[in-house]
Amino acid sequence: RNSLALHRKSLEETPFNNQLKLLVSKKDATSPFYLSLACEELRVFGVFEKVNDYIKQLPSNVPQLLQEVLRRLELDHGVTVMKHIMLLLSCARDGILESDVQGLLSLCGSYLGKAQPEPSSRYSFSQKKAQAQPRSARDSATAAIEFANQPQRLLPSANVSHLLRSVQVLLQPTSQVSDGQLKLAHNEINRAIVQRYLQGVSANQETAAHLLMAGYYWALADPAMDQSWSGGSARAFSELPYHLAASDSWVPLSNVVCDLRFLQAKASAGLSSQLLQDFFSDGPPGPTTSTRLRAFATKFQSLDKVNAFQSFLSRNAHIIMRSPALLWQQAANEPDDSFIVKAAVEQGNADDMDIVRWGNKPQIVDACTMTLPKF
Repeated sequence: RNSLALHRKSLEETPFNNQLKLLVSKKDATSPFYLSLACEELRVFGVFEKVNDYIKQLPSNVPQLLQEVLRRLELDHGVTVMKHIMLLLSCARDGILESDVQGLLSLCGSYLGKAQPEPSSRYSFSQKKAQAQPRSARDSATAAIEFANQPQRLLPSANVSHLLRSVQVLLQPTSQVSDGQLKLAHNEINRAIVQRYLQGVSANQETAAHLLMAGYYWALADPAMDQSWSGGSARAFSELPYHLAASDSWVPLSNVVCDLRFLQAKASAGLSSQLLQDFFSDGPPGPTTSTRLRAFATKFQSLDKVNAFQSFLSRNAHIIMRSPALLWQQAANEPDDSFIVKAAVEQGNADDMDIVRWGNKPQIVDACTMTLPKF
């Protein structure tokens, strides 16, 4: 009653036309999620004389009702755009910032879109034909920068806002998330997305979406694309390693997480606690995570360079958390033949750094595995 009343609508409850009873007699009507979806469908239904028939034909369970909701949204916005926004929301580890949706959707429209625009879609992409999908996260990052420098190629902001308003019923209430994050409200929605958009020939679209998201966040973290990692987006530093792993980009991932400049930039952004997590990512959990992806994750974690950096961060995390600027000093304190010192020589500029050279430092790795502060 309250959900419909917010929009000045109501269901009849008269003895001979009890529409509310008709709705709550559905199989999954005991589920608040089912009722919220059903109320949203009734809210947008505009033929008063056919409300009874419409309630009768509403699916009686959540999975079928979700498919009906997605079908309606596809009629309103086009199949391609709906597929893209649902893929992005499903692939996001911790939601998507509303400010990032326009850029991400525009990238998907150019690289994951169909050969020709759909007549039913309200959205027009700048390309009539979808471009070849980027082969790497770096290619995706270059494409994202090109979009940022050519605003006319982006989807119109008004269209994106209308789309987000339409899919609001599938998202968590904004009061439950912070910083304008858009997150799917229920695991059933993820299952509906897999069933509708990631079956058969479309199964590889999830990996492609992760690759585009990795490129987008890479462009935000390193806008100059020179490994200076001068971007100011903490979220980009947080999400980049995850999407590299999820897109099967293990070589770029090893280069990123074993880059002292990236590690310092991420620690300086207040994300020191995540540095070690990046070494244990095996991609997103779920029904579409392949055995091959997990096998590559195991191989990645067994690389000597990766193990060396993981051990270095584990031993020095308590120092880096307190003072990210000391990361280079701690790297210089490692044995001369270690991967860490070699990386510091290759990646750093000694003339610009205040580092104390330890002349008689030990030439063996410290036996300490991890220091737990405040214990």
